Amino acid sequence: MKIKFCEENKGKKKVINLIKENYPDIEISKKKCLGKCKHCSEQPIAMVKDKFIKGKDSEELYEKIKKEL
Repeated sequence: MKIKFCEENKGKKKVINLIKENYPDIEISKKKCLGKCKHCSEQPIAMVKDKFIKGKDSEELYEKIKKEL
């Protein structure tokens, strides 16, 4: 499975660290842009299985990602 993050998204670092720590087999990539600039500038976002996921903060995004795994 692959999870994509936007390089510019401010909430990504904590989420990426949690995923690497708890799910070492998950492939993580950082893309220049995910095409969700409105959301990306306001809150943490990720693409999981080509599904756009957002959270009000890093913890919420991580919990939502876990549900997709």
